[in-house]
Amino acid sequence: MAKRARHRNSNKMAQSALEYLLTYSWTILLVGIVIAVLYLFVYAPTTVTPTSCLFTTGVYCQDLIFGSNSVSSTVGIFLTNTYPYPIVSPTLQINTSQSILTGTCQPNFVAQGGAIICNVSTGQHSSPVGSFVTGKLYLNAIPCPSGNPSSCTTGQQQTLIGSFNTHVSALLSSVPTNIVLTVTNGTQPANGNPDPLQATVTLLGTPIAGATVTFTQTNTFAVINPGASTTGGSGVASSSIYSTTSGYTTVNAVFGGVSSTVVVAFTTPTLVTFELSPSQSGIVCSSSHRLQNAVSVDSEDYDCYELPFTGSYQAATQHTYAFNSVIPNTPDGSGIQYVFESVTGCGLGSGEQSGTFTVPASNCAAVATYGTQYNLTLAASPSSGGTTSPSTEWVNSGAQVTISATASGGWLWQDWTCTGTGCYSGTSSTQTITVSGPMTEVANFYSTSTSTSSTTSTSVTSTSTSTSTSTSTATSTSTSTSTSTSTATSTSTSTSTSTSTLTSTSTSTSTSTSTTSTSTSTSTTTSTNTSTSTSTSTTSTSTSSSTSTSTSTSTSTIALYTSTSTSTSTSSVTTTAPSCSGDCECECDACVADGGTCSFGTTCDCE
Repeated sequence: MAKRARHRNSNKMAQSALEYLLTYSWTILLVGIVIAVLYLFVYAPTTVTPTSCLFTTGVYCQDLIFGSNSVSSTVGIFLTNTYPYPIVSPTLQINTSQSILTGTCQPNFVAQGGAIICNVSTGQHSSPVGSFVTGKLYLNAIPCPSGNPSSCTTGQQQTLIGSFNTHVSALLSSVPTNIVLTVTNGTQPANGNPDPLQATVTLLGTPIAGATVTFTQTNTFAVINPGASTTGGSGVASSSIYSTTSGYTTVNAVFGGVSSTVVVAFTTPTLVTFELSPSQSGIVCSSSHRLQNAVSVDSEDYDCYELPFTGSYQAATQHTYAFNSVIPNTPDGSGIQYVFESVTGCGLGSGEQSGTFTVPASNCAAVATYGTQYNLTLAASPSSGGTTSPSTEWVNSGAQVTISATASGGWLWQDWTCTGTGCYSGTSSTQTITVSGPMTEVANFYSTSTSTSSTTSTSVTSTSTSTSTSTSTATSTSTSTSTSTSTATSTSTSTSTSTSTLTSTSTSTSTSTSTTSTSTSTSTTTSTNTSTSTSTSTTSTSTSSSTSTSTSTSTSTIALYTSTSTSTSTSSVTTTAPSCSGDCECECDACVADGGTCSFGTTCDCE
């Protein structure tokens, strides 16, 4: 009985719990959704709901910061102009669920690809740190395709629409944009040389690319170029300042309402001239000396034709210099060059080809002296005949040099031949010369060997070959006259005259090889032709003999010796005319050929 009572009570409790869940389930689900929304969009970390900032066109949103404290909130946005032209007078509006706020943007003129920084303050309204905020963005700006800000300020304004969502962070106590200006030389000579300026722009410690920095200065005697520059990926905008007047000026770099300054002092410069000694003879620095470096100052090269070169420097500063060891003459291959000897003036000392000098307080000149050298060339002829001393080399002008020649085995010394002013030509194998210009000395040797050709030929260092070729062509023309008397006993006497013409061609070739000789070949050909033709008896025989004699004489002259070669060629041609004896038809043909008439019968009668 008691068990049944406990069982009924347990069923009633389960039924009551089920009825409770069915009655309040929608309320529990709604509370869970609210908690999830609060976590995701109010208290969730940025890894769950990251910050986003997006414009549909015209600009690109680099970053957005929503800062707040217990009193007010401030929104900072970093944008980039993506139009293919500049924009001017940008302003920003933010529309959240709480209010619509308008802020300011910098700079007023934004180049293509330039950075834009906008700040919007919410006044007395604050938002809990970490809460999630979403809204609309409206950037108002005037397009400036012409690139001229003054002509674009009255143009039609356009509105670019974007959106954002972010978490509220603690309000920053200082401006997030920072700019640092530096100058390469705080003290610069007033020589017109540019002094580099650099402005580095950062946002929250990160370099800003595309920020257009404006450079100005307080004194008009100095010039800044360019007056505005855009930062690159490292956040650096570059410019320069120069002056030809001494004095002080303050340079100012501005971006996004933030500026930085630096003071530059321009001083009266010291002029230092680099030149070659005017007392030198021969060396001429003209435009033909291009690419023939003479001196380097602070690693900047100056060719010979650019001297004298005058640089302006700040007094007491140090600079490097280096004179070239050799200045070639022009045109190349002239056999003349100039070599460094010493330099004086401007504290460069004497004999110091390169080094560092300190600029004095007053103008000065550094004068370099170069000496003239000539090329002395020695050679043996033939190269196997012997050796010479010294070897080919550059020699100072006016220096004395002893030259000598030594014959090799099988060779004998002959003499010196030369080219160049003051050079030596003679039979002394050792001689001292004074070098006053480019020279070439050739030592000549001759061999003790003898060579023989068609006849005996002895030469100095040559081989002579004489070849004679004779070609004879015979052309024979035969004319026959026959007289015949007929009796019981027939006797026929025939006289035939044959004329033979012989054309003879004789070719003579003489080849002479010599290292230092001149060869002359002369060929003479004599041709004699004799032709005799006799024909007697009834049977006529015509014989033609032709004889051709060709004589060739070759003369070779080599140095001091002469070689003569003679060749004789004889050619004979014999022709036999056909016999007409007993041949009536042949005899008639001969009769007709002789101008007569012929009749056939027992015999052939020619009248």
